[in-house]
Amino acid sequence: MRLKEEAYRVLESIVGEENISRDPAVLDGYAWQFGCELYGPEDGAYAEKAFAPSAYLEETGDEASLASPRGSRFGFRPVAVVLPADTAEVQAIVKACNRYGIKFKAHSTGWGPWSGCGTAGMVQMDLRRMNRILEINEEDMYAVIEPYVVWSTLQAETMKRGLNCVTIGAGGNCSALASITSFNGIGYNNYSMGLNERNVLGVEWVLPDGEVLRLGSLGSGAGWFSGDGPGPSLRGVMRGEYGAAGGLGVFTRIAAKLYQWGGPTEMPVENIDPAATLLKEFPENCALYYPFFETAEDRDRALWMLGENEVGYSASFMGRGLLAWGLGGSNREASDTVESVAQTFPRYAFILVLVCNSAREFAYQQKVVERILEETGGQNFALIEVPEVRSMVALLLFKGGNKVNIVFQRSGAFFDPGLFTGSRRTFTAAEKLSIDVINKYIEKGLVVDDYGEGSWGSLFDYGHLTACENETMYKSTDPAACGAVIELLEDLDGQMTEHLFRLGHILHQQLTDGPRGKCGHDTMGPLCDGYQVWQRRIKRAFDPNTAADPTMYILPEET
Repeated sequence: MRLKEEAYRVLESIVGEENISRDPAVLDGYAWQFGCELYGPEDGAYAEKAFAPSAYLEETGDEASLASPRGSRFGFRPVAVVLPADTAEVQAIVKACNRYGIKFKAHSTGWGPWSGCGTAGMVQMDLRRMNRILEINEEDMYAVIEPYVVWSTLQAETMKRGLNCVTIGAGGNCSALASITSFNGIGYNNYSMGLNERNVLGVEWVLPDGEVLRLGSLGSGAGWFSGDGPGPSLRGVMRGEYGAAGGLGVFTRIAAKLYQWGGPTEMPVENIDPAATLLKEFPENCALYYPFFETAEDRDRALWMLGENEVGYSASFMGRGLLAWGLGGSNREASDTVESVAQTFPRYAFILVLVCNSAREFAYQQKVVERILEETGGQNFALIEVPEVRSMVALLLFKGGNKVNIVFQRSGAFFDPGLFTGSRRTFTAAEKLSIDVINKYIEKGLVVDDYGEGSWGSLFDYGHLTACENETMYKSTDPAACGAVIELLEDLDGQMTEHLFRLGHILHQQLTDGPRGKCGHDTMGPLCDGYQVWQRRIKRAFDPNTAADPTMYILPEET
């Protein structure tokens, strides 16, 4: 599919000749996304969504689309890629797309099929030129950022000032703005700093029709410090829990809430190999614990007591299988670790990090932790006392992100069928269910053997809730493996719903329903008070021309 010359030249006039492309090689670079191989059905047939065609698009007969058979790493090829420099250019692009009846999809750093175009004939808006930290307000504790500011940059700059931000497991290379406004993601420091859906303050938002909306205090000309008011808040409409994934326009600037940081302003490191980065020196007034317990109930009681006392910077856990696969440098070393020692690792454990402001506070928190472990029978896992392991794990948890390269390195791809958010008690039951279901597919030889314990997760709000992902690794070029992951998603989601642990997961539902021409919300909505009716009304009200890609948000018509 090709964008007609008139429309292309209008977009070119907005961003300049050097900031727009329709070169097939460039376009295919945007069409390739991790996870796309799960979309295509086995026979290669794809049920197209009913979108109104545009007179400014023409068929060329070589459309690259999700019609590829299962196992293809390519999604839909955009008809053009544009790189705006500021809000005014974003607004002009959106208005041009509305004028010509062309859909657009914006992304920042791009991470997965939800970042790419959801169907053929779309303009991809790449926000990489908008990459500035505009302000760090130390007194009111927020940072004003553009879409391409990544977590590692924001965290490094805020730590210099005794502040910190909530990073996510997808890694320090991901857009902070995208996580806060448009998607979701958990991280190890959710324990003390909450989830990013609650860390959005003032917002500048280019709506799908090209109008600019400023939320919270920013909309009243009072600065960036609040995301709500005066009057009713639109934060729930803007993002809800999971975000609109580009389906409600483009967020160009936001204020991200920051938190106090008692650790060092800089953390010098050394690289041992690509899989291991170590702290050169362990910081003062910080500690790392890896306690394990006889039962899940003892583990959960310890976590409850820690949260009640509001002790710790990070409280998280990692399944034995994922930990073992992560320890080896090469795939052979990791495989040997899994086969030889993984099942000797403790089953019921968690990792606790203390980051304190003074020696006195550090001594107090250590006493509280030791008392709780004594009462619950917790013992420290000896592996964490190995200097290299302690240094590597501490650095990971101080930052709050993940070493995502590991799950790609082992097999080429991963997905997380065990996504879960809920109470600690429900989590323990859901964790057992996930292990049982995933092991069925391991026994068939279709996914990587991690004993079904490839999970990692974090407590947040001092342990009131628990969030977890189960990183199931598979061979992305094997259609049978891709089919098994889809089957696993449906199997586990169905059992999670049956046991009332959670009502499926909308990301999974979009993956499994999309290739069938269905909208995941029409499957899940009736189980949850018919929310899809209201979400669809919001989409129509904010985007009357369906200009913003709806495929990862909600299709405009019921399926």
